[in-house]
Amino acid sequence: MLLQVPSWAIVVALGAVGVRLSWFGLPVAFASLAAWVVKDLIMYPVLRPHLFRSPQPLPRELEGRTGVVLRALNPEGYVKVSGQRWKARASSDETLEEGGEVEVVGLEDLTLIVSAKLR
Repeated sequence: MLLQVPSWAIVVALGAVGVRLSWFGLPVAFASLAAWVVKDLIMYPVLRPHLFRSPQPLPRELEGRTGVVLRALNPEGYVKVSGQRWKARASSDETLEEGGEVEVVGLEDLTLIVSAKLR
């Protein structure tokens, strides 16, 4: 919640300027600040998981990990690795079917190079 203090200070400053220039009265300034604080209190539980989430792995860190084919690779398609959707290309000429397990064997630009996971 301390991350919200600067925005509260800005609302207070704008309210002070508005009252000083007679754009609105003191009750409007206090109501605006109260509404802003209530908004932050409501939104904090919604946004908290995203503020403190662990960083997602970089593409190079995905090598050796397993994933699932989301859209058949013939030779390109999409896979899900470490909870993220990635464009992928099969390492060989074989078609990797949707739902199959794959292993990341390389990276070219932002396309993962994958092969069928041996069971």
